[in-house]
Amino acid sequence: DLRGKRVGVIGTGSTASQVVPGIVDKVAEVHLFQRTPQWVMPTPDRKVSQAERARRHRFPWLLRLQHRLGLFLMEIFSRGVLGNRLLLRYLEAGCRANLRAIRDPELRRKLTPDYPAACKRLVISEDFAAAIQRDNAHLVTERIERIEPGGVRTGDGHLHELDVLVL
Repeated sequence: DLRGKRVGVIGTGSTASQVVPGIVDKVAEVHLFQRTPQWVMPTPDRKVSQAERARRHRFPWLLRLQHRLGLFLMEIFSRGVLGNRLLLRYLEAGCRANLRAIRDPELRRKLTPDYPAACKRLVISEDFAAAIQRDNAHLVTERIERIEPGGVRTGDGHLHELDVLVL
């Protein structure tokens, strides 16, 4: 139970993009320790209606077809991104648009990678930008010196006091 706890999360990849939005409303504080910023691509996570759920239950082959179509489209997209500069620019533009949702210019700067999009695996999250801007969320870019019983000590000598550490 994380309610009211001070939580540290090490890393800013896909796991952090899911954990931070999932806990930020429950914890007293969340400290996200970032070594390298990641490109984050927003993808809408739409709600599935009751009618659609009933249709999938009645016709399970439709869900299998939708799944296979999604895999096929991801395969085409992945191949296209790797060899198509126009798609790469489109992808980076989407990630940069997501960064514009970060109101604080200093936080935005810290979250902006210095390498092209798709150089590393993209992080896909619709709600990371909103979560990291919460008053109880703290992005820590100072290198980690060591883990101590009371928390994480960074290279600047600061001890980030924590109750829970997520690796």
